[in-house]
Amino acid sequence: MLTLKITDMTCNHCFGLINRAIKELDADAVVTADLTSRSINVQSSQSQDEILDALEDIGYPAKPESTCCSVDRSSKSQNTAN
Repeated sequence: MLTLKITDMTCNHCFGLINRAIKELDADAVVTADLTSRSINVQSSQSQDEILDALEDIGYPAKPESTCCSVDRSSKSQNTAN
């Protein structure tokens, strides 16, 4: 599942446009939104880059949300080595 932050998504109308753009790429995609956090969850066979490009094209640039597992471990190991 892909979680994206879309700061310009402020209402259900915005989400409808976003959902439609993703469904044009993958009719079987499952898209849910959290308007409070301005984020969406996407289950799709399309790549992250394809989805990000489609959202950019309709004026809703998105950024992948980091998860607990995507922490940069290299900086942590440098701090503990001292």
